[in-house]
Amino acid sequence: MPVYTFVTANLNVPKRIYTAGFPTPEMQSVVENFAIHFRAELEINIPGTYVFELSSDDGSQLYINGSLVVDNDGIHPAMSRRGRIRLGTGIHAVEIHYFQGPREAIALQWFYQPPNGSRQIVPPDVIYHPGKPQIPDALKKLQQRLKRVQK
Repeated sequence: MPVYTFVTANLNVPKRIYTAGFPTPEMQSVVENFAIHFRAELEINIPGTYVFELSSDDGSQLYINGSLVVDNDGIHPAMSRRGRIRLGTGIHAVEIHYFQGPREAIALQWFYQPPNGSRQIVPPDVIYHPGKPQIPDALKKLQQRLKRVQK
């Protein structure tokens, strides 16, 4: 069950000391032993082979349309892994799974290189966040019980 849910324009957290925490809009304390499940939709206007890269400390994985494209999993210092995928024009489902293990550092950056383009952080204008996150049934039931107790 999620502890925090937040929206971000992109994933660009260069390596930093873990005590600086993972930046969230409401400045929650997210420093060690946590995971992030990033969901978005990627708009592709130029068909072709795209190179994607995840730079992370610790593990990260990039899935596009349900296929694993970049596997940078495991407990490790900041490092990058790349993968290639051919994409047609349109909207493509994206998931990035990330976890921060014990201490040291935090890092998570998502890069891409379009066909005949340059490597860059995936820009916000091509990322469309899916609708509101669904509240898990267990959380809905807990919220209902709390309302009854408060009455």
